[in-house]
Amino acid sequence: MTTNVNPNPTTTTQTTLPSVPEVGILTDAHHPACTEDPSTRILGKPVKPPVARHYSWSDLRLLNERAWASESDVFPVSKSLDSALKKNTAFIKRLRTGINAAAQQTFLTDIRTLSLHKYLSEIISACYEGLCKLKSPGEIATGVEITSALHQRFGPGEFTRQIGWLLGRGLSTPDKGQLKALSQEVREREEKERLSRHRVLLRVVTELWLVGVLKTLDDIEKPDDVGAKGKDGVVGLGGKAIDGPVKRVAP
Repeated sequence: MTTNVNPNPTTTTQTTLPSVPEVGILTDAHHPACTEDPSTRILGKPVKPPVARHYSWSDLRLLNERAWASESDVFPVSKSLDSALKKNTAFIKRLRTGINAAAQQTFLTDIRTLSLHKYLSEIISACYEGLCKLKSPGEIATGVEITSALHQRFGPGEFTRQIGWLLGRGLSTPDKGQLKALSQEVREREEKERLSRHRVLLRVVTELWLVGVLKTLDDIEKPDDVGAKGKDGVVGLGGKAIDGPVKRVAP
């Protein structure tokens, strides 16, 4: 019997290649830039977001960038805007004292349906004061939504540059000469309020920058009515007017 033997035997070896994620190769679908909120990383290191957001970071940023580009209809409004004095002034009052998660939809509806334009200087001031009073992550997220809506409706020229200036001033160090003019009691109270305000504003400003409302120091502008003084002609720390008599240090 003759047996044919293959002089060059071939050995078949089955090799299983690791999946793409296992070898560390990132396709577009796996790349962090495609799926990750950039605000969760600083210098390449993961960080905890400043607040628990109730909005889509990417969607809100896109709308805010369109507003900076002066695109129209970024924030659609009603064809017939309500100019009733009572409703417009009520909006300003709530903006100053009532920013909270439960009121968010009411604020957005008012921005969409009220005229507001002739009250912009008061709205800018009230928005700044309202942002200074925020405490919880939910309130900060709501404040970012409301400020974004005002930015999208009125744009950088009429709203954003001015609110940016006020926020920057709110984070500044008070004038030493102004401090010396106050009694120790008032000075200590103002310093406590300033530190509390700074903690809030740092979180607010960070969020507004991340969603594209705030940009750089070159993109801010002093509001026309800044410098308005209180009853005794003294502007409080952080730009808030001091009402009522001010205790001064005796010479």
